[in-house]
Amino acid sequence: MRDFFEIIFVIIVSIFNSFSSLLPLFSFILSILFIIALVILLIVLFLTIIIFVIVSIITKKSYLNLHKKCLSGDYDIVISKGIKLIKWYKVISKILPFPNIKKILDNLNIFLAISFLAKNNNEKFISHIEAIKYKTNFKEQWYTIYYLIQKDVTTASEHYKKLLETKDVQEDAICFIDSMFLYESGEAEKAKQKMEKVYSTLNYKFTKEIAEKIINQN
Repeated sequence: MRDFFEIIFVIIVSIFNSFSSLLPLFSFILSILFIIALVILLIVLFLTIIIFVIVSIITKKSYLNLHKKCLSGDYDIVISKGIKLIKWYKVISKILPFPNIKKILDNLNIFLAISFLAKNNNEKFISHIEAIKYKTNFKEQWYTIYYLIQKDVTTASEHYKKLLETKDVQEDAICFIDSMFLYESGEAEKAKQKMEKVYSTLNYKFTKEIAEKIINQN
């Protein structure tokens, strides 16, 4: 029995010695594999960043073009492309949660809200206005305009008050909205005079059409 255990012990020691002799080789192979895996990971990461940057540049160009389309009144294009851009920028904002990305998302929602309002899709207008998180001045400004168009002066006044509380609103925007209030209250001539002061500053085709209606007394 003792001989048997001695034989087993010798076998185990032999196996261990054999494994020990191969250990440097295994370590070398594992090191090589680790380096290869690290290089592949870095290459994939580098390519991902390059692709991401290229797509972001193309997307930014599309965003700027969309703004021009909204200004000129190409609402169908704004709606079709704007919805796709919002989805993309939501992905970007999760990867890179920078403030400028969030502002772009707000602007896209403003472009879409204006376009849907121009197309008389009130439900979609409200949906995109409500999606605005940071530019509360624009949110309240367009809510005020929307309710004045709906001839709901009471609700428009509530949003107008909120707009003034933001303390981040341009004087021309105030003058434009004041003109709309005057027009809805029946003071057409005063509304016309106010609107004529700001007409040249209006950029959006939609606001120009509202202004022309008041100036021409339609």
